[in-house]
Amino acid sequence: MLPMLDYDAVHQIQDAFRITPLSWWGKEPPPVRVEIDPSVDMAAPPMDQVHAVSGIDFFRYAAGLLKIHRPHPTDWSTIARLSRIGIRPGEPFNADGLDPAARKALDAVPGAALLVLRNRAPGLPGTVNGWQINRFAIGARDPLRFNPDGSLDLYPQHLSPGRDREANWLPAPQGPLGVTMRLYAPRAPILDGSWTPPPVQRVP
Repeated sequence: MLPMLDYDAVHQIQDAFRITPLSWWGKEPPPVRVEIDPSVDMAAPPMDQVHAVSGIDFFRYAAGLLKIHRPHPTDWSTIARLSRIGIRPGEPFNADGLDPAARKALDAVPGAALLVLRNRAPGLPGTVNGWQINRFAIGARDPLRFNPDGSLDLYPQHLSPGRDREANWLPAPQGPLGVTMRLYAPRAPILDGSWTPPPVQRVP
């Protein structure tokens, strides 16, 4: 089931929550006053706002977060790669300094391009409770179809990859795509960084 179909039920549960300070326990608490930041769009769905962000604005925002949340020492390889496009912890991201090709690549919109996440089963690290990739959700507990050589192709894309591949299809909207992999109870290769998820690849 798609997450947005559950919104009404989720909102009913959220509306039933009550948080009361201990100092007001057993009493009628005062009404809560909320000041909404006028710069925040409270009407558009969050995912629509995320998908509307350009690649350049995304990296500019990410650079701003790196000023507040310093990267962990084990993130050195990712930080080294980001530095190639001018993203360095503690510094603002200046896209104007990029060459046109790099800027175009960062701001490109994948649209309905067919993407494949190729993951070879022998290289999949051990987990106790399985794995899951979210866009809506696909994971180890789904009836996935493996290739004859034991590898696994996943298709996080807008269009169906074909009926024979739909068991491995992760439906996605048109436009920018973000993929999150959750690894439950990960074992040593994941924790020590010796295994990393395979990259998403564009296929014709």
